[in-house]
Amino acid sequence: MRRTWIANDRGRQGALLPVSAHDLLPADHLVWDILAMVDVLDLSAFEAAYRADGRGRPPFHPRVMLALILYCRCKGIMSGRDIAAACYDDLGARIITGNRQPDRSTVDRFIGTHRAALKALLAQTLRIGHAEGLVD
Repeated sequence: MRRTWIANDRGRQGALLPVSAHDLLPADHLVWDILAMVDVLDLSAFEAAYRADGRGRPPFHPRVMLALILYCRCKGIMSGRDIAAACYDDLGARIITGNRQPDRSTVDRFIGTHRAALKALLAQTLRIGHAEGLVD
């Protein structure tokens, strides 16, 4: 008698995943909290650092990069190289970036360019925490 196996046909079987990647993560997943928090932050200091004339390659929106970095740091992913790799391997990171993959230098350049603006976010996050009753 021959043994039957459950095999992996490596993606040749179509349409087994939900239509939207959002359906793959539960409603209480960390990514939704990070996205909600970043949506209420004032990112005008980040946006002011970019050219207004539209020349050059369009950058990732500061909300996308900030959410990606915060999400990865909450998960213990610290380096630009590892954050870039998470955009391939981690579904939460893929949702944040819209299934696009910024490279390591893009992540590192964002952190370097916006170092002062990132530090200034502390006051905003404390105000949000206070409004939610999380901070005295």
